[in-house]
Amino acid sequence: MIEKQSGVRLLEGTWVDVDESEMVILYLINLYGDDEELKLRDLKTNKEFIIKDFSCSECAKEQIGGLRNCVEIDTVNSDVIVLKIENEFEKIVRKYKR
Repeated sequence: MIEKQSGVRLLEGTWVDVDESEMVILYLINLYGDDEELKLRDLKTNKEFIIKDFSCSECAKEQIGGLRNCVEIDTVNSDVIVLKIENEFEKIVRKYKR
């Protein structure tokens, strides 16, 4: 992600999901590496979270794209950011304090 006015790189990784109105982005770094990390960045509060709650998901293990094709931003409000994996085999929902 690059800041439009200055051209400064704000973050680097592989896009997973975004909530543009709430300025929240979910992305992966080191895709397919042993040290792959799912990160959640809240641009309104300038907070970043390393998300480990979904790494044992069956979806993440079975999908070709791993977490990238499983996890999504469900809901964002002034208090919490909710991420989820939901398919016919499992439902995992996690909340993160904004």
